[in-house]
Amino acid sequence: MTLQGLLALILLFELIYLLKKERLHSLSLIYQILVATVAILIAKHMFDGFVNFQVLNQIQIEPTSTKMSLFLSFDKGVVGFLLLGIIPICHSIQDWKKVLKGILIYLPIAIFIMLILVWILGYVKWSVKFPSFLWIWSLANLFLVSISEETIFRGFIQKRLVDLFGNHILSKIGAIIIASVLFGFVLHPGSVIYKALATIAGIIYGISYPDYPKNRNSDWSALFI
Repeated sequence: MTLQGLLALILLFELIYLLKKERLHSLSLIYQILVATVAILIAKHMFDGFVNFQVLNQIQIEPTSTKMSLFLSFDKGVVGFLLLGIIPICHSIQDWKKVLKGILIYLPIAIFIMLILVWILGYVKWSVKFPSFLWIWSLANLFLVSISEETIFRGFIQKRLVDLFGNHILSKIGAIIIASVLFGFVLHPGSVIYKALATIAGIIYGISYPDYPKNRNSDWSALFI
């Protein structure tokens, strides 16, 4: 990591600190916007100065599959862990039971809807594979991608929008839509169809979150989904 990368993380850390300090004051909304903006920019690798190791380079699992590469995106991962400091966490067995309940309810729904959509659109074909790099792909996706994306878009942006609009059904729907559109069209590269699919996935993830503050651990359900 170079000085520029370190300064980007220090900036985000300082903004998070100021937000926690000013959460009931007039500057809170400004700090929320700044935290979200800087977090997204770092997650999109817009700041130079981070060394993200490439572990896969243009790997093709089978002749008809799209080539893929894999980077260990430490800049994106650090953002998620920093934001974990200002979102609800699990403190007890009961908390984890609520998380497990959310996973059991929404995970099958998410898998079914997304598989149907990508199948209809021709993005995937049925071919069960267990490549040797599956373990590192899974770990990188959980700790360096999912934690970051869910803490930014569900744990932070969606939750803050609900707080801003008011804790009622219309505000929750609006917060889910706004956070999901940002998730699909701002964070993810690719075609409009791909961005739309990411937005739909974001809506499904967001549905598992909106019962805050009744279930203050629901972001963990979205994370594991």
